[in-house]
Amino acid sequence: MTEEYLNAQEQVLALRKLAEEVAAAARSRGHRATPEGVISGIGFDYLAPYLVARGLVARGMLARRGDGFALTENGEELVRLVVEIAELVKRDSELPELDGGRIFGSVLYAVYDWGGVAKSAEAYIEYVRRVRAKLVELSRDPRRFKLAAMLLPRMYYEEGYTPLRLLEAVSRL
Repeated sequence: MTEEYLNAQEQVLALRKLAEEVAAAARSRGHRATPEGVISGIGFDYLAPYLVARGLVARGMLARRGDGFALTENGEELVRLVVEIAELVKRDSELPELDGGRIFGSVLYAVYDWGGVAKSAEAYIEYVRRVRAKLVELSRDPRRFKLAAMLLPRMYYEEGYTPLRLLEAVSRL
């Protein structure tokens, strides 16, 4: 990871691009999603979306392009995985159906590497793949899956708890 300073305007541009890409990926698969809806799902306060965008720039998943930002190949893979995970949990999450994309922002928030554990973009992507695989495994047990689908997009992950730890705990119930 390379820590990169972003001023306030650059943070806004990075977040906007990220939200646009997540919303576009969701819409391309038939879901209702807007950038605003995605942003509204990221975290529990107004700073969380900016922290996620800044962190993805630092991890090389969102890169400066001209006057703005663009997803890198790893960033595109992350967005694809976020949409796939949201598709897995959306029906059972009991978030409003017409959420405008909030579930996609909530999943992005959930799988964000808040602890900075992943030392590379590839390691981070591999972690997100493990989360998806664990959800697929849990989907074989409707009762456990329902609990996981409800909790995953609602948990506060910034203080050390991780989606994978959550899913592993649910699988032991």
